[in-house]
Amino acid sequence: MRTLIERELGIKLSKSSIGGLLAPLGLSAQRLVCQSYRQDPRKVDKYLADNFPGAAADARKRGAQV
Repeated sequence: MRTLIERELGIKLSKSSIGGLLAPLGLSAQRLVCQSYRQDPRKVDKYLADNFPGAAADARKRGAQV
């Protein structure tokens, strides 16, 4: 997030500042360390086919880049 904000807006923020901005939104700055060994590829494919297109379209309507 820090890199994106700096690149897109030219504003440098500390890690704690990013956390403070994300917290009221119910988000946290976390990085995926590993993929779950229990993840079912069929369920992932089903989600990507059924749910993701709608979520991505909604995000684009709100001006988000997906």
